[in-house]
Amino acid sequence: MLAGLVACSSTSPSASPARSPSGKSAASTATSTAAPAPSQAEDVCGLIPTSAVTAVFGGTVTKAEPGSFFISPLCNWTVTGSNLGVDGTVQVIHLTTYDAAKYESAKKDALTRSGVVAVTGIGDDAFYDPGVTSAAVHKGDTVYFVGALFHAKPGGVLDAAKIKAEDLAMAKAVAAAIRP
Repeated sequence: MLAGLVACSSTSPSASPARSPSGKSAASTATSTAAPAPSQAEDVCGLIPTSAVTAVFGGTVTKAEPGSFFISPLCNWTVTGSNLGVDGTVQVIHLTTYDAAKYESAKKDALTRSGVVAVTGIGDDAFYDPGVTSAAVHKGDTVYFVGALFHAKPGGVLDAAKIKAEDLAMAKAVAAAIRP
């Protein structure tokens, strides 16, 4: 389930247990042969240029910070003055314990939740979860989580259509960068 992945917005390698897109504890989905440790995997911050983040979300990226979600490498870009009218974080995680089959299972589960929609034209397949303003995208056996972690100011409301459009534009940029 994507909702659990948002909880890992900390870049600390010791992030608290969260749920993976399948709804299982991410720790329980990892195996010793599933993927290399983050230090051996690609640098997500290097894979997706800061210019791609600013092209989609506007504003200024003040920090691009690598980290990990269990054994999956991630990057958090801190954005100030975004097109959404608030500061926030764009988070991209290479879900190294997922392949196309696990993605399909997670998508099937996700589509049973309110508001989750399948998305065409991004990678081989994608879906968007408005509850966590995030998308999952796969290309070949490579799967990424793309989160737009922006929160309305007290008493305010974010434009749901705009945040969805921007998150999906970021997912499209991530899919274009995936090396299957």
